[in-house]
Amino acid sequence: MPNFKVTIGGVTIALVSADDQEINIKARYRPFQTAGNCQAVLRIHQGSFPLIKMGKINFDSGATWCFGTAWGKNILHFYNLDFGSHPYQTVVLKKNFSSGDIYLNPQAKKLNIYPFQYPFDEIYFIHLFSLGVGILTHSCGINDQGRGLLFLGASGAGKSTMAKLWEKEKGVTILNDDRVLVRQWQGTPYIFGTPWYGKSQVCCADRAPLKGIYFLKKANKNCLKALSPAETAARIAATAFLPFWDKKGIEFALSFCVEIARKIPAWEIGFVPDKNIVDFVRSQF
Repeated sequence: MPNFKVTIGGVTIALVSADDQEINIKARYRPFQTAGNCQAVLRIHQGSFPLIKMGKINFDSGATWCFGTAWGKNILHFYNLDFGSHPYQTVVLKKNFSSGDIYLNPQAKKLNIYPFQYPFDEIYFIHLFSLGVGILTHSCGINDQGRGLLFLGASGAGKSTMAKLWEKEKGVTILNDDRVLVRQWQGTPYIFGTPWYGKSQVCCADRAPLKGIYFLKKANKNCLKALSPAETAARIAATAFLPFWDKKGIEFALSFCVEIARKIPAWEIGFVPDKNIVDFVRSQF
């Protein structure tokens, strides 16, 4: 039976074909493929498609997906404007997210849907991370000679720019320019690469111990402003992808932001987009 295992930040899931068909996976997941033991299994159905009405809606994105419950299970419906009012994909999950079924609407083949793609792939891992693992952040992560540097900011803040300025430096690996996992690993805060890259389309499955947190700000000179743990925690939370559909998950994520802010120094960094920023950041260590 065709299957594909992927691990992100030490969390491993298996995608298994329920009807013995080939599983199409986006190329970005290939560096994260593994043969290890998995924490969750998702069965993919590419033939039959159930029509499931939610008993309760816990979260509605307003256009592309909604999350709710039915028959004691979690239900997610995904929509596309080109497909009309019916979901092109429905996912049925156990309450603890440890297993589930992904159903692809056969009538939606023209959309070239992958069984495990945005937004479900991120939603699923965000929830798994919230089960005591860590948080997914809107950030650029860099492994600089074994030193993990995390540059956070909203779209347009300069995350992909920062990745390009560092990518050719000796001893540097770009973990990701848009989505980075922060978690405790063997008792130490680490950053991990994820498959969900931004403009630079660079990602890897590497990791590095987190040594510095930087909140990006465009400026006419390179400068740093030290932040208190309280301000750091609030800013991390503002850039984190939170499981808004799950109260306990949100509580964990927010407490984790506080924990990381107490352990790792953080700055607001104003920067000019040229190579000088590399030596400027390295000079702080």
